[in-house]
Amino acid sequence: MTFKQRKSNVRNLALLAIAAYLGISILASVQPEWFEFVRGLPGRDKLIHFLSAGLLSILIVTGFSSIVIYNRIYGPFSILGAITLLITLEELGQLAIPSRIFDLTDLGWSYVGIVVFGLPAVWLRGVQESAN
Repeated sequence: MTFKQRKSNVRNLALLAIAAYLGISILASVQPEWFEFVRGLPGRDKLIHFLSAGLLSILIVTGFSSIVIYNRIYGPFSILGAITLLITLEELGQLAIPSRIFDLTDLGWSYVGIVVFGLPAVWLRGVQESAN
């Protein structure tokens, strides 16, 4: 498999991760009873925020080393900023949904996941690009 094919596969996985993240967030809002199975796990909410934001970060950064919008190139740190904005807006959106609860601690754990997974992804992406 060539580098270009691997990059395309990772990009598709990154797009799937974005869709899954938003889809699960929407489902948790409209069908909260579907997620009752995690209610008894201690610290589950914080762990889910940490892992989902982290996984989203690593997949998107490795899938999109840079994005060109209106002839301007946005690198991996801009991509991490966009992920941070997306997750912040998603958490703030919970203020308007009665079945969801806005929590700054959840948002903080999401940010920690972005840093813990996103920064190594930036480094990994740089290593991959310099090798090719």
